[in-house]
Amino acid sequence: MYKLTKSGIQNLETTEFIENMNSRQGRKYQKWLSGGNTPEPEFTKVELAAKKESDIKRKEGELIQVQIQFDMATAKNFSIAEDYGKQLTKLGLELSKFKK
Repeated sequence: MYKLTKSGIQNLETTEFIENMNSRQGRKYQKWLSGGNTPEPEFTKVELAAKKESDIKRKEGELIQVQIQFDMATAKNFSIAEDYGKQLTKLGLELSKFKK
């Protein structure tokens, strides 16, 4: 049995890759093909589904991290704005004392 990969055609029994179609392994593969056989795709449907699920989970994790960073930045900025508001109130009170 064989499998198509990015690196070429892999013999699943030996895990070797066919580097030359004129080699013994290459001729054996061509004979196997002529017998009506089809190599397995690089990824099976199960592997593709697992990869997709993994990618989704990774993206969800990234989204959660960005949401946390956004929330922290918002809280920090709110805190800074609140501090400025307190300073303005204090200065306003101090200024009103000077105006009396």
